[in-house]
Amino acid sequence: MKKTDKLFELIKSMSMAEKRYFKIFAGRHTIGQQNNYIKLFEILEQMDSFDGELLLQRLKESELPARHLSSDKNYLYNLILKGLSAFNASKTTSLRIKEKLHQVEILFDRGLYQHCLDLMKKAKVQARKYDLYPLLVEISLWQRKIWVQLGQLKEVNKGLEEVLGDLALMDNMHAFMNLYYQMKSLQQEIPKVRSEKQLARFKAFITHPFLEREDIPLSFQAKIHFWQIYAAYYYATEDRAAELDANRKLIAVMNEDENYLQEFPYEYVEVYSRILSLHMLSEDKLFYQEQAFFLSFPERIKKARRNVEARVVIDAKLIEFERDLKLGNWDAAGQGKEALTKATLSYKNQILKSQWIRFYYFTAFYHVALEDFSKGLKSLNTLLNEYQAGDGGEVFQFAEILFLITHFHLRNYTLMKSRANSLFRSKKRNNELTQNESIILKFFQKLARTPYKGPQFVEDTCTRAKEELIANMEEVRFFPTESHMFLVWLDYAAGLPAGSFAEFYGRRALEILPASVETS
Repeated sequence: MKKTDKLFELIKSMSMAEKRYFKIFAGRHTIGQQNNYIKLFEILEQMDSFDGELLLQRLKESELPARHLSSDKNYLYNLILKGLSAFNASKTTSLRIKEKLHQVEILFDRGLYQHCLDLMKKAKVQARKYDLYPLLVEISLWQRKIWVQLGQLKEVNKGLEEVLGDLALMDNMHAFMNLYYQMKSLQQEIPKVRSEKQLARFKAFITHPFLEREDIPLSFQAKIHFWQIYAAYYYATEDRAAELDANRKLIAVMNEDENYLQEFPYEYVEVYSRILSLHMLSEDKLFYQEQAFFLSFPERIKKARRNVEARVVIDAKLIEFERDLKLGNWDAAGQGKEALTKATLSYKNQILKSQWIRFYYFTAFYHVALEDFSKGLKSLNTLLNEYQAGDGGEVFQFAEILFLITHFHLRNYTLMKSRANSLFRSKKRNNELTQNESIILKFFQKLARTPYKGPQFVEDTCTRAKEELIANMEEVRFFPTESHMFLVWLDYAAGLPAGSFAEFYGRRALEILPASVETS
């Protein structure tokens, strides 16, 4: 992976408005060396990726001292955080309430108790609206302190009863939050169910008493976690219709509060992106209708629009690119690849690691399918060398298999065998080796002997691997999409179909892929 730098990452995460504000802020809050810090900021801002040697060179060219670079970077990092805190002081409800509590503390020390109560009355309304229970507890503590000072003991008792109710709601919310992160951990371990044993673990989880009915979550945030858990469950068990329904209900809960969209836009992006994915194989009209709605989403928000726009545009184009690949629409896929490449250049500083991985994988698959193996290998090398398995989930695993396929076609048999052996050992050692992967990796180990055995050996080996895979999938009753795609490639590698892999794959695409979700 590329080396990076905390200060560089922080600067690259800033919007243009935040950068403009910081330069003014830095001028007001540094003495003597203020121009040096701004110059260091600008040097890092202009870099496409962090390069320590280039940074030293640029400092020298600007006649800036590099003797205390580490401490200067640390000072600038903290100065940027202070600037961002000031810039975003009123951007979220939580920050606005914290600002009010800070003001309450100042007013309390001056004995202006009624001023404090007026501020906290407004703060309490907002904290309760957004389930900010820790802040509600802090507000209640200040209220009791003030009521004690004013001798209003009835109000103290009333406040204690109220806070007990808030604590009960907080317990309910924390219970669902805990369940949500347990589900995320389980899904990180098992992205998609591939055995009866894995399915049993998910079924055991979803039968938790708190997940039995929709009326058990009591607060707004608890309801959100409830539907997030069900959406994740149906994703892992590949029940596409039920997953779509859970995501629709999740959006409905979010929309109960008109301000939630502005507070948490990325939660909407994640859900809408998944809904579009679920419509990936729907008829053109429905798919492009969902895509247009998704692409219009950034217009609905007021803050962080550039970052949200980047997530939406890249996801929308990735899903469309994947759709054309899965349907064997190679001309449309070529156009989509070009459009996606331009979008990555435009938003390169806002793109997530998982999005880069999907971009390189789909690009590699496109080239391999069209038998341009050198270009495919270039994308795969970038993906596998610059990212880690944890960044990309199943897509990273698919890339590893595609890497072996590519080297087979390039006749790099020694490298293919070495990579297959390495993957087999590491996955087995980490208890991550599925039966399907075991069959596929052993298949490539056998293929490494191809130069000595000839075409008949390849055909026999492919046929045997196909029979083993089909038997295994029928036994465990799970049919992952990528295994089906691999089965198509086995026929192609064995020399069974006529024409190119792209032509054969296009003919088989619809029968090997899961059914589309037609529900609107």
